[in-house]
Amino acid sequence: MPLPCPHLNITSTNSFSQ
Repeated sequence: MPLPCPHLNITSTNSFSQ
């Protein structure tokens, strides 16, 4: 399971980056 939700994954990464 690399990433169950692509949009969710992007949002999570974005939040972490910010």
